[in-house]
Amino acid sequence: MGKLCNLEEFHLTSNNYEGNVSMVFEILSSKILDEMRGFKNLQSLSLSVNKFSGPMPMSIFGNGALPEFPASLSKSAPPQFSMNNPSASAPNSRPVCQLCSKVGHIASRCYQRFNLDFPESLYISSNKLSGSLPTSFGSLSNLEYLFIDSNNFKGDDVSEVHFANLTKLKFIYASRNKLSMKVGSKWVPPFSLENIELRNWNLGPHYPIWLKSRKDISQIDISNTGILGVILQWFWNNFFSNRFITVDISENQIYGPVPRIPISDMLDLSNNYLSDIEPERTTGFLRNLESLHLRNNNLVGEIPDSLKNCLALSGLDLGLNKLVGTIPRWIGSLPSLGLLVLRSNNLTGTNYQVKSQKNLQVFKDYNR
Repeated sequence: MGKLCNLEEFHLTSNNYEGNVSMVFEILSSKILDEMRGFKNLQSLSLSVNKFSGPMPMSIFGNGALPEFPASLSKSAPPQFSMNNPSASAPNSRPVCQLCSKVGHIASRCYQRFNLDFPESLYISSNKLSGSLPTSFGSLSNLEYLFIDSNNFKGDDVSEVHFANLTKLKFIYASRNKLSMKVGSKWVPPFSLENIELRNWNLGPHYPIWLKSRKDISQIDISNTGILGVILQWFWNNFFSNRFITVDISENQIYGPVPRIPISDMLDLSNNYLSDIEPERTTGFLRNLESLHLRNNNLVGEIPDSLKNCLALSGLDLGLNKLVGTIPRWIGSLPSLGLLVLRSNNLTGTNYQVKSQKNLQVFKDYNR
């Protein structure tokens, strides 16, 4: 391997490598990384889609002065270390150092061997990493994109320390872990988030007050996080000047009317206790909405005519509610509608009434 001095990409993806992350780290440290010192042109190392597992140590990231490294591995074009299959990727136009793996602590050894600067992007998604979230994440001062979703992290000790120096953080994808956040009521995050996904975390029962100072968020998923109560006005007003892309606060215990908020992509409020779709709240504010999910709430009355103004709507799910009356004909005439779910209500009408769009799929079983 040491003779491959012109090698630019080294991929060991999808080979079903497996084992405890500590063991794998030692193997990689003693064998592969020693050989790679001669890879002057190496820009990409990928060990993604394998079966590594185990906890991440507290010392995952180095924190000292590091020796000089080849110009080809400089900050202007940092190499990409990808060790898992990320659910999303950072823009290609930005230099990104992706330190991604179930083998998370290989990061510190990479720093020592190549003197990599702290990464702008860290992907350790879709693996089986377990244990607590290391507080050393808070030392990644250049981090902009953090992907730790779909692992087995657990614990109730995520605090201000984990985010202490993340002043550049813009994207955090941490869903599908069993983590709880405990921060002070006066804590102001040092970062300006654009996208945040914390599905399955324990954030409730109150709305996360630290979101009140985050005014640049365009995509948020805090579904199934134990939030209880009415929809607080500050939560919506705080982002009113921005055009949300997606909002998902499903699977909580939220009640009251459907909120008045400008959404341009997806709004998911399913599996809550919402009771009403007030026309004055929807007219004009959901006009650009593409997907609306209100399944399994306590919606009563007829399907409001104000929804016919949602001309961009491609998916509408009103199933498992208490809606009554006749299914309006206009609902099948929405020009972009491709999926309509009305099942398990008390509605009347036939598919012929609503299926004026050729490609429209209608699910309205368990009605009258």
